[in-house]
Amino acid sequence: MENLRYFLYVNNPKSPVYFGQKFRTHIKEGYMSGGAGYVLSKMALHRFMKFGFGNGSICSSKTYGYEDVELGRCLAAVGVVGDDSKDELGLARFVPFSPLQWYPDPPQWYKPLLYYTTPNVTNDCCSNSAISFHYNNAKEFYVLEYIIYKLKIFGVSKSQDNLLTMNSISINKQSWTTFHNKKTELGKSALNKIWSEENATSSNVEIKSKLKL
Repeated sequence: MENLRYFLYVNNPKSPVYFGQKFRTHIKEGYMSGGAGYVLSKMALHRFMKFGFGNGSICSSKTYGYEDVELGRCLAAVGVVGDDSKDELGLARFVPFSPLQWYPDPPQWYKPLLYYTTPNVTNDCCSNSAISFHYNNAKEFYVLEYIIYKLKIFGVSKSQDNLLTMNSISINKQSWTTFHNKKTELGKSALNKIWSEENATSSNVEIKSKLKL
């Protein structure tokens, strides 16, 4: 949870995005692994509930299937972008298996599913700021808790980190603005498609008022 808070700290909750371990199958835009978990921004959740949930024309109303795939398909339809959550080395923060299952090699099914194919130039399975793991049994939870929170190494100090103030965070404004505008454009395009299909007889005034929301 500490790493999740740190990761989300610099992200805008008003941006229609969601994060997780992105897989490439089933959906062109990709989807986030349900096993590794995913996190939706406030705007992503708002769009899902307002335009997608219960709308069988764009989101599945079936009571069976793959929840993560169907959610990814639904979120893409309402203009929510699946964002990149890897760290600066290209290592996963949301990991769809236990770190104890990585060595000497990751599970065979893992690499073919990856949306991003950045080569791993380290000997590590995952990010030093990992957020989640999957396929852990009860005993492994106790092992991970011990290693993460209790194990002390003589001579190595674990100092308390503090979140930076927003004013001290350096962001390339031009690249951020371009990225944000791209997500906004994708979102409006998807929403316009929904409104044009569901409100074919609506006036231009009504459509414009919705776009301001």
